[in-house]
Amino acid sequence: MSEKSYSYRLAPCPSYDIDGMQGWLAQMAQKGLHLSSDGFFAGFAIFEKGTSKTVKYRLSPARKTTSFWTNNNGDPEDEEIELSETYGWEYVAKRGEFHIYRSEDPDSRELSTDPEVYAIALKAAFKRRLDAAISSFLWTIIYPLMVIKGNLLLTMLNIGSWLFLFGSALLLWSLINSIIHAVRLGVLRKKLLTERTIDGLTLPTQSPLKYNLLRISYLLLIIVWIFLILNTFGIAITEENEIPLEDFYEDPPFATIADFSPEGSYQQDYFMDISNSVRVWSDPLAPVNYDWDELATVTNASGKISGSLYLDYHETASPFLSKLLAREYRLFDFVKNNYKEPDELPLPELGIDYSYGYYDSIHIPTVVLRHGKKVVHASFHQYHDSEMPIEAWVTILADSIK
Repeated sequence: MSEKSYSYRLAPCPSYDIDGMQGWLAQMAQKGLHLSSDGFFAGFAIFEKGTSKTVKYRLSPARKTTSFWTNNNGDPEDEEIELSETYGWEYVAKRGEFHIYRSEDPDSRELSTDPEVYAIALKAAFKRRLDAAISSFLWTIIYPLMVIKGNLLLTMLNIGSWLFLFGSALLLWSLINSIIHAVRLGVLRKKLLTERTIDGLTLPTQSPLKYNLLRISYLLLIIVWIFLILNTFGIAITEENEIPLEDFYEDPPFATIADFSPEGSYQQDYFMDISNSVRVWSDPLAPVNYDWDELATVTNASGKISGSLYLDYHETASPFLSKLLAREYRLFDFVKNNYKEPDELPLPELGIDYSYGYYDSIHIPTVVLRHGKKVVHASFHQYHDSEMPIEAWVTILADSIK
């Protein structure tokens, strides 16, 4: 017995173009390419090479989901396959919401001669596609918004606005495709009930080149996006972008513990796994960004200042973005406080565009400061022997961004 030989061809149309799929598969059979039981993979049809034959193909809407993870791997029930065989039809494979049958007998009766029965099966397929579109909307739009808890701009800055927008566009593309698929099935059902027939000999109605270019472009963009995601999270996990403060020789555009007492003797402290570090990055929405963690002690003639300063600094592309970001930081801490308004921290007149102070969920004084395009979100936890009033270090921070 000779070994089977296979050929792979991109499908020229989506599965819901029943006329086009049936006509194309019949045309392939005329060329000696017959759809194999492996069916379709990643948009490719898998054909067995053979002799040229006149073969009829029919797509029958599945009454249940065709997912590989369901019972019977999404194939029809044995009784349904046996019934089709009595009519002269062989079950071949599945694609999308359809099972694919073929027959070499030109006189074989149609699988379903009653358009209303066929329409009922199409209605079930439409409902599954509609459910998939709704599920896609919930998981790609609603759920991410719930996860980021309204902090859209802050999320974009931390993972990269281009990466975020790239991923959002792909998710929206997928959602639109699901909606289009569901709508097309609904239109097909109405057409069937109106015209009472589906022509099985026409070729795809839309351009196969355009259809496949869109599919290939989408798959390539998905691959690129996954690569970027893995690269971004790999950098985050390995902390590749974090620099120890002892190796950081630039002057940050904001006040630090060393600036709280410039004339004092400065010394970095270390506590457990918490170390002095800084992460600096740029983004189209905020060209300058700092994530600053500093544990230090400054000793001067009147005493010492000792504590941990956790500070986020952003210089946004516009004052409007800085307003949004300051608002999101306040919302971020409100959510962290279990959706309870934190205890407000009275602040002196600072001479900047916006200031808000409060104690966070573990009673550490925290401030959100904004002036022009600059935003600072900072908390300074002083140790028990530190003697710097809150008003003093907040004023120094505010002055540093004027």
